[in-house]
Amino acid sequence: MKSHGDYKVELINDIVHIYPVGGFNAEGIFDVRGSVLSIAPTDRPWGLFEHPKDLAGLTPEASDELLKSYQEFSDHNFIAVALEICSTWQGVVERKLSDNLDIPFYLSNDLEQLIGSMKQHFGRV
Repeated sequence: MKSHGDYKVELINDIVHIYPVGGFNAEGIFDVRGSVLSIAPTDRPWGLFEHPKDLAGLTPEASDELLKSYQEFSDHNFIAVALEICSTWQGVVERKLSDNLDIPFYLSNDLEQLIGSMKQHFGRV
């Protein structure tokens, strides 16, 4: 199947930021995973800060692929994730991650709150 969803990825300090837009299928999340791994630090702990807000969504298969991404990242010095996400998606994502992810994850539509949470791990965001 063709990859769906657009995104921008950038590394700022030790945090990979993702700015997704549109509807993502599993193939789209797989593409994002490759982009993240291509820029994530390999010699030190790093975090992920996703900024979908209310601009992106996931198919059920994409949410499974998102969990797989986080689990794979954990094998590569990944230590925390923050998702700047609208309340509509918070429950869906939290249910998927809560019993399946062994690193801290933070969900909120409050950017300042998420920055504060990530500063606990990285000092700066």
